[in-house]
Amino acid sequence: MQGLRVGFAAATLAEAVAIALVFWWFLGGVASMRPKGLSDIANVYYSHNSPLLLAPVVIFVFAWNSGAISRILSLRPLVLLGQISFSTYMLHQIVIRFAATNDWHSALGTPAAAGLAVAISYAGSWLIWRFVEEHFRRVIVHRLARVPLPLSAHTVNGQSGPPDQRLLSARGMD
Repeated sequence: MQGLRVGFAAATLAEAVAIALVFWWFLGGVASMRPKGLSDIANVYYSHNSPLLLAPVVIFVFAWNSGAISRILSLRPLVLLGQISFSTYMLHQIVIRFAATNDWHSALGTPAAAGLAVAISYAGSWLIWRFVEEHFRRVIVHRLARVPLPLSAHTVNGQSGPPDQRLLSARGMD
């Protein structure tokens, strides 16, 4: 983040604490803090919306992008997993149901069937991401680039020019 400078060790510690808080929440830590005597509806609301208190903290910590965990998450294979994650989400259940319907676990054994299903899911996810998602992302970006912006989007503090440079100039950072 611009402006706030933290050291590598401090950023790594903050990232580790943020991840620990997420695990704590998943393991029911928030439930132990739930006020006693809430109605059933309030209990459901509290349990479903308590992550809203944690999410800004996690986002803020990882926005620094300067700790060891951020560096690990920035490795190309992990970034690729993030890019294909939606395709994986959409495809994996189809592959699993196909494998179950066709009794892969009897023919191949459970570990081999599971490994094959994972491999097919990720290979298919990459193909869908590469040839469908990326194609349409480029089409959409290209079409949006041709759409004229309103006058207010072309100027910042009365200055015109490339958006990044205008924002920097407006903040006195050029």
